[in-house]
This record gives sequence, C-alpha cells and structure tokens, in this order.
Amino acid sequence: MLAGDNAERVRVTRTLFQGDYKAERDPVEPGFLSALDPNPAIIHAVMNKKTTGRRLTLADWIASPQNPLTARVLVNRVWQGYFGEGLVATPNDFGLAGARPASPSCSTGWRASLSVTGGH
Repeated sequence: MLAGDNAERVRVTRTLFQGDYKAERDPVEPGFLSALDPNPAIIHAVMNKKTTGRRLTLADWIASPQNPLTARVLVNRVWQGYFGEGLVATPNDFGLAGARPASPSCSTGWRASLSVTGGH
C-alpha cells in the first residue's frame, strides 16, 4: 500500500493560518467541500479494521453520481483534449474565479449528466 491511515493513531486535523502548516488553528471534522455539503462526512465502518475509513469515504464521494464536480471536470478535460480548448476556459477552476462556459448551450453540467447516466 502506498498511502493509508492508521485506525489506532487518528491524528486531529486542524485548519492552518494562511496555509502555513506550522500555524495550526482550530480542529475540524472530516467533511467535503462546504459549498456543496456543509455537513460533516459520515464515516462508514469498513471491513479492514486497520483503517479509519476516511479515504474510502472520500473516494466514494468523489466517484458518486450525486457529486457534479467530478463528471464536469472529466467532460471538460476530454473536450479540451479533443478540441484544444475546454467548454470552460479555466479547466483548473470551476469556482467563482473561473471562466463561464463558452456558450450556455455547451453547459458542462448537461454534458456531465449525460456521461454519468450513460446518455439517457
């Protein structure tokens, strides 16, 4: 295994002051992007008792059909690979600072929903 966690020694995760790893602040609970889901993550029990289940919970959330970001980013990257420019000109930023889609009819959300549902 390249990366893992240890169920016996679960470290406390803290916010960092201005991103400085030496300037830890308040502890935080495991969760997802608060703009999408402000609730703490529900860590389900896993078969492997040597892990906390945090990584599996994150992987499940990233790959979930209810998570719109993964499919949008994938569709935009594939489009960019084929046509040289993505549907959104800022492939690394789908947030407020990112560019708007080139055309409303070229919505990454609509195309992403087709890729998740198999085109139905």
